[in-house]
Amino acid sequence: MPYKNIEDRRAQVKRWREENPERQKEIEYKARKVNAEKIKEQHEKFNELHPEKQKDYMATYDEKHPGKLLEFGRKDWEKHNSKRNAHKKIYRKENPQIGRAGTARHRARKLKTLCTFTTKEWLLMVDAYNNCCAYYNKMSDTLAQEPVIALFNGGVHTAGNIVPSCGQCNSKKGTKMWWDVFQPLPLGA
Repeated sequence: MPYKNIEDRRAQVKRWREENPERQKEIEYKARKVNAEKIKEQHEKFNELHPEKQKDYMATYDEKHPGKLLEFGRKDWEKHNSKRNAHKKIYRKENPQIGRAGTARHRARKLKTLCTFTTKEWLLMVDAYNNCCAYYNKMSDTLAQEPVIALFNGGVHTAGNIVPSCGQCNSKKGTKMWWDVFQPLPLGA
C-alpha cells in the first residue's frame, strides 16, 4: 500500500520495528550476510574519507566494550600465528645476520639497557670488519654481536660497544671484560 505521505510510512515502519524486534534482527542479519562484501567496501571507503570519525568510534567502542578489541587481536594473532612463524623461519634462514641482530636487540631490551644499535648499523659493521671476527681477524659466516663490555656488567647495546665476533671468541669471552681475554683488532686490520 503506497503512502502519499512519507512521514506516515516512516512512522509505520518504526512502529513495526518496535513491535517485532526479533523479526527485525533476523531481517538485518540476513541482509548483512547477503551484502557482506558491499557493506565492507562501504565501511572501508567511509573510514578512508573520515579517519577521525573511525578513531573516535574505536575509542568509544573500546570504552563500551572493554577488552573486546584485545580479545579480537589475540584471536587474530592465534589464527595467523603459524603462517607468521613459517614466514619468519624462512626469512631468518635466508638472512641469518638480520635474525641474530634482532635476537641481540631483544636480549638487550629484556635487560633494560640502552639499546640504539640497529640492524642496518650491524650490517655496516660486519662489512667494515670484512666478515671477520674482531678479536682474531678470522672470517666467519656466523658472526655474533659481541658487547665489548658485557650487558650484564653494565654495557649498552650501542654501536660503540658492539663488535662482530665468531662463536668461539664469543664463548671464550662470556661476561668477562674484553681486556681480561684478548684485545680487539682495529678496523681494517
